[in-house]
Amino acid sequence: MAARKPEETEEQQQETAPKKGRFKPLIIVAALMLGEGVGIYVLLGIVNPPPETAMADDTPEEVDPFKVESEIFICQAQATNGKEGRVHTYHIELSAIVNCENLEMVERFVEAREKSILDRVQTVIRSADPQDLGDPTLQVMKRQLKFELNNLLGKELIEDILISNMIRSRSHL
Repeated sequence: MAARKPEETEEQQQETAPKKGRFKPLIIVAALMLGEGVGIYVLLGIVNPPPETAMADDTPEEVDPFKVESEIFICQAQATNGKEGRVHTYHIELSAIVNCENLEMVERFVEAREKSILDRVQTVIRSADPQDLGDPTLQVMKRQLKFELNNLLGKELIEDILISNMIRSRSHL
């Protein structure tokens, strides 16, 4: 007769059964997370397509900086300022940056209105605060001079003001 296998007892069956079922929830959670990750990846690929490649413009326009703006000499002025309690004399050389389209118009204006320009420059220096005159960049002075010169012109033709030389000397008055 054939050899008989001993029957498993109930205790042995209970010990082997939980071992097989222990990994089942872990496998289900891992499969759900994997499915969720794939779903999100596919959904984002559909909603946000990859960027299109851009082609660079092979014909750059060369802009000659000398054809855009030009410098023009405005005046050389001398004015006093006594706001510190001491009288100081300021010698200043003033130039302006002008768009090349307006260069001839500004040159004619500077020649025709030389004395009124000199008057405005001296007025700005005389009325300036000592802090503004001592500023290394002279930004307040440049802004005020630009405003005054553009007021004389009647248009915004002056782009920027250049103070190429400014010497302060103490007057013994």
